[in-house]
Amino acid sequence: MNILIAPNSFRGSLDAFEVADIIGKAFEDVSSNFEITKIPIADGGDFTAEILVRNLEGYWKDVEVLNPLGQPTVARLGLTESGVGIVELSEASGTRLIKDAELNPMMTTTYGTGQLIKAALEESCHKIIICLGGSATNDGGVGLLQALGVRFLDKDGKEIGFGGTELQRIATIDDSQIDSRVKKTEIVVPCDVGNYLLGEKGATQMFGPQKGATPKMVESLEEGMTHYSLKVWEQYRRDMVNLKHGGAAGGTAAGLWAFLKARLVLGSRYVLNELYFDLAAEKADLIITAEGKLDNQTINGKAPFEVAMRAKRFKKTIIAIAGQTPSTNVQLYHGVFSIMNKPMTLANAIKNTDKLLYNTSYQIAKFYNQLIKPKPKAKNIEKLLVINADIFGNHTDDLEKIALTLIPVKEANIPILLYSRRTYEEMIWLCGELAIHHPLVVENGGALYVPNNYYKLDLKDFTVGDEYHQMTFGSTRSTIENITAKLAKVTGVNLDNDIQSPLDLADYWDIELFEAERIMSRGFSQMITKTEEVSTLTDLFKQLISQQGLQIIDSDEAYYIGNFSLTEPIRYWIEYLKSQYDDLQVFTLSNVADDEAILALGDEAFLLKNQEEWQPILLDNLNLINGSIATGLKQVAEFVVKEKS
Repeated sequence: MNILIAPNSFRGSLDAFEVADIIGKAFEDVSSNFEITKIPIADGGDFTAEILVRNLEGYWKDVEVLNPLGQPTVARLGLTESGVGIVELSEASGTRLIKDAELNPMMTTTYGTGQLIKAALEESCHKIIICLGGSATNDGGVGLLQALGVRFLDKDGKEIGFGGTELQRIATIDDSQIDSRVKKTEIVVPCDVGNYLLGEKGATQMFGPQKGATPKMVESLEEGMTHYSLKVWEQYRRDMVNLKHGGAAGGTAAGLWAFLKARLVLGSRYVLNELYFDLAAEKADLIITAEGKLDNQTINGKAPFEVAMRAKRFKKTIIAIAGQTPSTNVQLYHGVFSIMNKPMTLANAIKNTDKLLYNTSYQIAKFYNQLIKPKPKAKNIEKLLVINADIFGNHTDDLEKIALTLIPVKEANIPILLYSRRTYEEMIWLCGELAIHHPLVVENGGALYVPNNYYKLDLKDFTVGDEYHQMTFGSTRSTIENITAKLAKVTGVNLDNDIQSPLDLADYWDIELFEAERIMSRGFSQMITKTEEVSTLTDLFKQLISQQGLQIIDSDEAYYIGNFSLTEPIRYWIEYLKSQYDDLQVFTLSNVADDEAILALGDEAFLLKNQEEWQPILLDNLNLINGSIATGLKQVAEFVVKEKS
């Protein structure tokens, strides 16, 4: 079973690789049958460069740059052997490089990111991927462009300083000294947001407050960004305002597009393509994605959303795991699971993310493993144990003990056929007490019951019931009536023909209707009422009945005529199974010599010698068992299980 794990980072606690490892370990701990493929993902935001560098088998190089406040720092530049440079804006211009109290988009600059781009050009990179997540800036990429040689001049012809506050001072722009190598380099910008440069959902108003901007600062920054975009339009006729993704990283995306002709792309889609995600998704049986917080932003092009869309394209099952889950848009996934197992603070959740994530993933893996566990294939029937259920007699108090003796037979998946002079309901109750599930039952009157879907056998000749297929072997009413009518002419015996329906029989004998229906359906319907005229049947009558293959049951009130043999349905079933399974072994068990015909059907027969008056029978395959029912059953069970097929 192929499991594709494609998580995003849990911001503030675990990176995407750590998340993938924890989910993967949970699945591996549940079953070794899971084949795990881990593809940590990103969407252009934080950690995107790390994802790309590792998956493209690249490496990091340290570069001295300026941080967002213009102070010296060391940032990492990703490089690959194929000449691709990977720049992470947050390495040089991110919020993580300065203290919270120092966040001020009026002053912060992207100059250090420009220095990283310049370093990539020094490495002769023919392609540079610039990831924009986690920025502490709102300067429209002006600082970055300054590092590459673009001059932003005020009305006095002097270069403006760093930060968003300086944008309003731009009078003219001089790009004549821009690094010429940029023009020969492909620049791709995976963006994690689709926001535009200006407006309520633009770079400043939407994201400025996250970077330390007060309402007054937001107003000033918006004015500066508007002024900057107008100057670019005036000089270069490049519309930064209506550019999708232009608001990413405080407008840096718009600046890269306007001056470096960068290609702005949806980050999640680009990253998944670079990671050859589709190839893994096609082979997966289950796809798992994850993120610290699934919210409305997630459906706006974030990585888990893109994973869900591709899972849908390939018709794969997709599960999302998160610290915080949404109340809407969950239809994107087949299941959404929060790692939170009780109310807790955000700080506590972040502190215990690894444990919470593992526990949730483990439960998902357990459930999925059970869900996809292949149903056991129907095995060939190699043995059949036929037991006379009447041996249990009235030992209802001992049934639990007796049931234990049958455990080895049940564990060996050996079918048990129980036959008895009892009714079907009594037999089913007895099977329940003995913990024999889906038993084969032959009841008094010659009816065979086989559980539905039993070993997927074709039981087309049976009558289908709710739980069992049924076959009746007793003679039909019309057959018995015809025979007994002819016999009546010979013997002069009066037959009671007033009982024509189960209701008649129920009223006549004061019994339940269902029992009357069962009696008549088995061919008990023809009976001879005992009267002064008919107190006994003549030997001639009995002989004629026997010649017709019928039997007579003598009760206190009447004689019942029919085919009540238990042997016939048992013989039928054994012959049927042997026609399906050539090597079938049959074992028969009884405690009465009258069952000789049934015992003879077994390859091995067992007779419990536990009666005071016991009559031996002559069968070559007969095994005599002494002792109690439980002792005898235990010996038989052990023999049946150990006997080689």
